[in-house]
Order: sequence, then structure tokens, then C-alpha cells
Amino acid sequence: MRCRHLFTTDELYSALQDPEHLRVLLYLREKNPRVPLNELAQLLNKNADETFQITAHLTEKGFIEPVNRGFNLNPRARNALNALLQ
Repeated sequence: MRCRHLFTTDELYSALQDPEHLRVLLYLREKNPRVPLNELAQLLNKNADETFQITAHLTEKGFIEPVNRGFNLNPRARNALNALLQ
């Protein structure tokens, strides 16, 4: 079974205030798979300024893709994004 990380728009915007926060959110999600992503995102306590531009950039680069009312970050994209953030 392929593991997919689904983010609502608000969760993604919270995480993408700074790319490091997306990495933290992914890490927390992997360590706490039963905790709702919105709760994990709230732990980061970041506002959503400028996230539209960041979201568009990551979508253009193929790291995320729109899925219904959220965004999907597939494992290959997640690994590529983590590599860029290191």
C-alpha cells in the first residue's frame, strides 16, 4: 500500500509558512499517524502569509498536487522535498 500524506488547504498553508515547518509536520505525521494533521499543524502555530506563492511554487515543481479540497504529497515528492531542505 502506498502511503500518501493528505493535507487540507489550511494545514498546508500553516506548514508552508517556512519549508522547515512542512518537514516538521511530515515528521510529526510519520511519528503520530493517528493524530489529525490539523492538530499537528496547529502545533506549529504559524500564520498563512505568502503561502499562496509557496504553494504555487511547490505545485509547479511537482512536489504537491491538488486533491479535492486539499493537497497530496506523494512519497517520492516528500523524499525530494526533504532532500532539498537538508
